[in-house]
Amino acid sequence: MARKILCVLLVSISALVYLLLPLKSDQSLSARSIEGDSYPTGEFEVDDLILSEHGMSFNLIGSEIGLDHENQLIAPGLDGRTQEPGAPSLPFYSTWIILPPGAGIEITVNQPNWLSSEISEITPVVRDEFSGSAIPGHLEAPAVSESALVDGREPSAYEHDALYPHDLIEYSDPMYVRDIRLVKLSIYPIRYNPIQKLLVRADSVHIDIAFTDSDPSVSKVAPSYEDTHGTALSGQVLNWDQAEAWRGLPKSDQALSTQLPIGVDVYRIEVDSDAIFKIGYSELQAAGMDVDNIDPNSFEMLYRGQSVSYRFAGNDDATFQPGEYLCFYGWEFKGSRLEKQFVTSNVFWLWAGGTPSYIDEVVSVPGEPVDSFTATVTREPENIWFASWTDQWEYF
Repeated sequence: MARKILCVLLVSISALVYLLLPLKSDQSLSARSIEGDSYPTGEFEVDDLILSEHGMSFNLIGSEIGLDHENQLIAPGLDGRTQEPGAPSLPFYSTWIILPPGAGIEITVNQPNWLSSEISEITPVVRDEFSGSAIPGHLEAPAVSESALVDGREPSAYEHDALYPHDLIEYSDPMYVRDIRLVKLSIYPIRYNPIQKLLVRADSVHIDIAFTDSDPSVSKVAPSYEDTHGTALSGQVLNWDQAEAWRGLPKSDQALSTQLPIGVDVYRIEVDSDAIFKIGYSELQAAGMDVDNIDPNSFEMLYRGQSVSYRFAGNDDATFQPGEYLCFYGWEFKGSRLEKQFVTSNVFWLWAGGTPSYIDEVVSVPGEPVDSFTATVTREPENIWFASWTDQWEYF
């Protein structure tokens, strides 16, 4: 009995050692050659990271990979996974790069040494039946019709004699997260040719990134009272050490300052429908405006901090007279169903002594009169409202 137990133990240890061996160029990774899960002991990692104000460089060092019982590739250190529905599900490296103010980005990649393995099957990305999104993955999935998939596979990915993904790297356009300007960089060190049943992985990828046309004058320091977003990003940004010197918002994208009517009488106008509204001398007089001592050419309107244009019907003098009026386009409140329980009208503000914003007038073009026309109206009355059983109101 002791010999039998020892024999079984030795066989189990030998099988485990075999499963953990790194992939060689001539090693088959087919599902037939591996039974059960094969979890690698190493991981992909960034090495030799060099930062400067003009750019950065680093190496993405490759490692062994494995295959689980569902033909999903396992590659520790690669935190992303392709998410195109029906295409091979492959792990990739994803990170964020912070840019100097106003700078662009140029990326140079060396031609890595590719190690190849034969593999009969790579599981395609499946669709989430509830939301239509792909799982697993972290990238936005393009819309793919379910009817376009053949046995769950996208023909454009599985019927071409080419590596997928096509490119070794991809990077996004610059974007802002609060006052941090960055790009998302994706590196695909593992690629697959479904026709040749060939899986390739890079043993090392060297990346050189140059920051172009940096201009600190285009950035403006943003006020910050807490840095929770920065703390959350710090572990995902490759050059976070450079963040503090480069944080700021673009001056050209700053919101226009709103001149609030301080120290003057302001009149509240409530609107509960989409229409063109007319407010004249008599209405403003009834509301309490000193209509005989104002300049009608100085009316200003505001809606949620934004100027509202209007048309003034009257003569060009500086006296507001009976019969003169202004008209503007107003609209009903467009909030959520929850907000509509408490807010029933939109609010516009009007006062004299401000800066007018007139609607441009254009000459109408004569046309042919019509007796009738066809229109489609969709009516969806909100007769039933149900409060969900949740206390996570910031998400719902």
